[in-house]
Amino acid sequence: MRKYFLPYFVIGILLIGNNPLPSSAQTKSEAETAALQQQIQSLLQQVAELQAKLAIVQSSPTSAPSSLSQSPNTSQKHLTPPPALFSKTLRKGIRGDEVKKLQAILKQFSDIYPGGLVNGYFGPLTEVAVKRFQEKYGLEQAGIVGPKTREVLNSIGNRLVTEVSGLPTSNESPSSAPPPVPPPSGTLPAATTSTPKGLPPYFSYTWQGDDTLIGETRLPVPAPRPIVVLDGAPTVTLDTSAAVRLAQIHKIVLADDEIAWDAQTAGMLLEMIRRLPDTRYKFGDNKPWRVTLSDKLLTNDVEITAHTKDDAVRKARISKTAFRFSNPTLQPSTDGNSDRVFYSNRLFRATLRTFFNERYLLEDILAQRYGVKPGFADPRDEFQEFTQEELQYLITVLEDMPSGFHNIPGLEKIVRRKNGLTNPYHPGAPAIAWVGSGYIEFMDSAFVSGSEDYIRRLIAHEMTHFLWHKVLSEETKQQFMALSGWSQTPSLGLDKASQKGASDHPKAQFSVRPSSLNEIWYRKTTINFASDYAAFLNPDEDFAETVSYYIYQPDKVRTIAPDKYAFIRDIINRYEYVVLIDKRFTFQVFNLEPDVTFPGKIIGVDIDVAKSETSDNRVSARLHLSKKSGDGAERAYARIISPVDTTYVDVYFYPEDGNKYLLRADFTIVKSAARGYWTPTQITVENRVDNRRYEGQNQFGWMLFINNPDEDREPPVAHIDRIRSEVITNTLDHTVKIYIPISDNADREGITGRDSLHQYESGQSSFVYADFDKARQELVYSFPVRSYHARGTWTFREFWIFDIAGNERRYDLKEKALTFSISPHAPDYTKPELNISSIRIQALPQRPQTPDGETDVTIWYIARDDNSGLGNVNYQILKPTGDTLFDYHYHDNFYTPYFEGGLPTDWKQYEIHLTLPPGSPPGTWILQQIVINDKAGNILTSSFIETGILKPFEVK
Repeated sequence: MRKYFLPYFVIGILLIGNNPLPSSAQTKSEAETAALQQQIQSLLQQVAELQAKLAIVQSSPTSAPSSLSQSPNTSQKHLTPPPALFSKTLRKGIRGDEVKKLQAILKQFSDIYPGGLVNGYFGPLTEVAVKRFQEKYGLEQAGIVGPKTREVLNSIGNRLVTEVSGLPTSNESPSSAPPPVPPPSGTLPAATTSTPKGLPPYFSYTWQGDDTLIGETRLPVPAPRPIVVLDGAPTVTLDTSAAVRLAQIHKIVLADDEIAWDAQTAGMLLEMIRRLPDTRYKFGDNKPWRVTLSDKLLTNDVEITAHTKDDAVRKARISKTAFRFSNPTLQPSTDGNSDRVFYSNRLFRATLRTFFNERYLLEDILAQRYGVKPGFADPRDEFQEFTQEELQYLITVLEDMPSGFHNIPGLEKIVRRKNGLTNPYHPGAPAIAWVGSGYIEFMDSAFVSGSEDYIRRLIAHEMTHFLWHKVLSEETKQQFMALSGWSQTPSLGLDKASQKGASDHPKAQFSVRPSSLNEIWYRKTTINFASDYAAFLNPDEDFAETVSYYIYQPDKVRTIAPDKYAFIRDIINRYEYVVLIDKRFTFQVFNLEPDVTFPGKIIGVDIDVAKSETSDNRVSARLHLSKKSGDGAERAYARIISPVDTTYVDVYFYPEDGNKYLLRADFTIVKSAARGYWTPTQITVENRVDNRRYEGQNQFGWMLFINNPDEDREPPVAHIDRIRSEVITNTLDHTVKIYIPISDNADREGITGRDSLHQYESGQSSFVYADFDKARQELVYSFPVRSYHARGTWTFREFWIFDIAGNERRYDLKEKALTFSISPHAPDYTKPELNISSIRIQALPQRPQTPDGETDVTIWYIARDDNSGLGNVNYQILKPTGDTLFDYHYHDNFYTPYFEGGLPTDWKQYEIHLTLPPGSPPGTWILQQIVINDKAGNILTSSFIETGILKPFEVK
């Protein structure tokens, strides 16, 4: 089974293995540093007297505090206001020390700035935190630090000056910050910060290893791409009477309204209809179709005209580009024989979307063609039917996969958990393959991202688990495991890992897997993995992830793991895949010397832990990298898991003082967190062009001991019998307020929650963080239901509560679920629109005379919405290496609750700007997809690539 963690998939919810564009590290000049330190020393003299007054300020968060220098107990010396920490107007896009100070203050409030990134760049995450801060203190929520907000910050900020000294100097690139998403379950609200000076560490650890590399220094020589002859001999003999047969038998009339149908296009459409089971009119709906062939680019190649039950004819347009590779063509082998065929399933998908666009038809296709039945698991009330779009995704993935995946042994059904509900055993998983029980379970998080690339790989991944467990022999499994050196025996002994540190260390660096997993696996290699997740857990997950990338991002496996590419090709009967592109969605990158080296392996680890004045634990961790290969690293990432396995902190390392061979992370583990040894699952080290080294926990030494005498390992308790709710209505919106009484035996701070209110029929939802009312001991949810949201019943059923120590508890209200009948006055159920023909791309090398890969890229697109307006927009670019660049487009209305600056129904041109770093791989880069969400949550996914398939030639 698969358990995703958010940092590995941004995916998107949750997402898979994509990394944002890196930005180069910047450091302050010596003069700036000296000036900052001088200011800090001056401010430190006033801290003691300010702290008492700050307690008063913090107890009244709903109004802006007055000047703290007017207390009668303040000496005359301090009647003059302290030096202002903030003197400038700060807004999104600004960099500098004042932004770092701002972030250092905001991160003290876990409900305001849960990410806690302190880097000196005022990005979208900082803007959202400022708005929350302004809301907390009764200020206008503009997201800009103006005079009134500066007054509040200057009043409360001096208490925190010790945290401003020595702040990290890593940068948040404007293109690297995703929109605010809830932190993963169990994560602590611990943010990157620095260890206060003058506090001696109570625990120190040093490990030194050797820098011997086992050939893992440069990208390997990729496996050769399969040869595709586009003008090969077609293998399907076209029916010259195809148009007549479509009309007489299938009631599909081909109209020449735009461009004329010919024997080729009519014949291939008939062939797609023949390929699918004869299900369309089984239940009596036999209205004829009038179908037009268009030379325009259409979203998903199809445009269906809305119709009512009174219409005698249904109408649709199909783009001619969908027919380009629909007829399989013979491909010559090295000996000249035609033993494989090449084709694309693009027209197959268009046919599904047009003529089988009903749930019962799609369910019938799944059962008849692939032997998989959509169904329900127990308890049944926790599951729902798949949407039509979800069923289309499942069918197209099965059709793309090798024929051996049709009627997969052991896979009997697929189930869909209700929107908003997570699996209670694996709450972070978007999908789980229950191989022993014969079904795959999908959560709504599998589909809400709208990313076609992610969704397809996820489905293929889960289906491949059945191949691993039900088809492959033990000998074949062992052969695959040998490619990465998978073993259940660690390769690094405790004697090497413990050259300095606690002598009674209980093998903590190996006991980092969740207790629900019975097997602990280790591997020797650090680079030949398709993703972070492939390297993370065990060979079963590695195999499933490799197959999914082999199909949908084949160049990634071909580049990073040519040995695995050859292995997969051989065991799936020589099926191979290629990416087919339209040149209008591509651009060129030039580089005379691309960066093809991996960061050096970790050869040293230094860890110090000290207590702060609040008794929290300030951790400083350094990674020493080998200089034998590459030019160091831009960053590293690790999830540090506590002794209780369910709580953790996510930690990011950046070059210390610009030294890319020495990465440092400074972070906090709060005083109520679990006591004992905290250990990383793995450390991912990346260079500027995202070449990654995945260091498993058996490949470096690590000991981090947290001494928390007052540890808290019990999550808060919700009293569900006393939940209250109300609906508040104003001119435009409704607000659903839910009050949940909470008790906590440890009486800790930082109790919170994050959940959604769902409208099941439309799939729309409203997500918020909960506030904790300390006086009433209640969590308070305030869900906005805007005027454009769906009408009908909105449901609050599942929720999570967690404390500052990271302890969490899930509640499913089941039959006690709260329901609210709400009727917004202008509901929006329609997806936004993208004018695909309007997309333009410009790429300009920054040094055209001596190109080094650094390239300025601009992407123009035109879009609109029929009602609520554009909201979240993201895009994905495919590199020549098969890796991807994923990012969000923060347009002017990205965060606004309502569309501003014109009418949402007007076509508007948008511009995406990004800069590729030096060392970027040369060649053709592809705009792979754009995903547009309107503010109501309707998703439009536009993919600009096509999957070409080569398979053995079979005579039927």
